[in-house]
Amino acid sequence: SDASVGLGSPGCCSVDRAASSSAADTMLQAVGHVEYCRKVLSTVEALFCASGVPSRVCQGVFPLLVRMFGAVLLTRYVGSGAYTLWSPAVPCFRRIVRGALPIVAAMPPSEALDEMWEELHQLFHQFLVAQQQQPSALHLQLYDSPSAGLDDAAALLSSCSGTSLKSPERSSGESEELVLVEMLRDDILPQCSGNVSDSCVQRLVLVIDACSKMPQKRTLANAAINTLFHLCQRVVKDDISPNQRVGALTLPVL
Repeated sequence: SDASVGLGSPGCCSVDRAASSSAADTMLQAVGHVEYCRKVLSTVEALFCASGVPSRVCQGVFPLLVRMFGAVLLTRYVGSGAYTLWSPAVPCFRRIVRGALPIVAAMPPSEALDEMWEELHQLFHQFLVAQQQQPSALHLQLYDSPSAGLDDAAALLSSCSGTSLKSPERSSGESEELVLVEMLRDDILPQCSGNVSDSCVQRLVLVIDACSKMPQKRTLANAAINTLFHLCQRVVKDDISPNQRVGALTLPVL
């Protein structure tokens, strides 16, 4: 029904500062193993990227997908066994964003829309910045008594070599990090119309800025610096909102 897919549906995208941890817990308990979860992601992509998906479906389901993919990407910090899950999730999420975000971003301002944008910010911040600086800040737990319908709750963590968090291997994740920075530049920030607050735009830009200050990740830092310059150049090269607005908000950061 229409009511079941509204952006403002109760619980569809409410934001909690600790939501990244609880969302990851929920996702990890809701699947039996990595391969099963990969099939779920590919099915979601095929259905959601199909031509002719009604706008109301995009508006209602997309916030749920933001939270789901945010949780999937956080499995990067569970263990090396999760690489086959979170790595292909990055291009999958990008294809969904490209198709759905222009539709969702065009909606009238609302509290639910603000919360969705904050969920997007949390996704990029957690994957690119927060967990690399303080990987112990995220706690994934196995529950002794999973709720009904989640009988295989613990299997994914077991397949990911345990529940202890650790920083990702230096050699893994670089290409995915670069894709996420490109997403911010090409797919996310260009959709920040007047319906998105300046503070939200600035938080997204600050994610890129934080990446530019990671000397231990030279490739990512260089890409982030180039992205900041690219955004600022839009002030003079593109007089069409929202690109000019994003560029103007980026200038003080640069």
